[in-house]
Amino acid sequence: MSKDPDYNFLDYRKRTIPASDTPYVSIQKRGVFTFNRAARALLGPTDAPTRVRLRYDPDNRVIGFRVTDATDPDGYPLRVQKSHGATWVVAGQAFLRYHHIPMGDESRRYVARVIEGPTLIVDLNSAAK
Repeated sequence: MSKDPDYNFLDYRKRTIPASDTPYVSIQKRGVFTFNRAARALLGPTDAPTRVRLRYDPDNRVIGFRVTDATDPDGYPLRVQKSHGATWVVAGQAFLRYHHIPMGDESRRYVARVIEGPTLIVDLNSAAK
């Protein structure tokens, strides 16, 4: 019988992973947009009900999220994900299909920023690592 090598195990300690200060928007496999707390805060107070209008610039491959009011028939609710509390979601499957933006086999994350308007944008040409 052979002798086991000397193992150098590192213990994993449960702890909360700090939220990122970098604003990220992800496109989930099923076409849902998710916003971290930093991205959500760029759209206004995180405790206020918010609706966004989905926009797309096909020439530059940039998706925009513009805050709109509750009466806008083309506004989508930005809802807090109850299971997590630090993530907000917007349904985007129909939008992605309409603009032929692939949903892919895995989620993709993008750094978000605000431009004039104000509109929160993500550049599909530069997925975050």
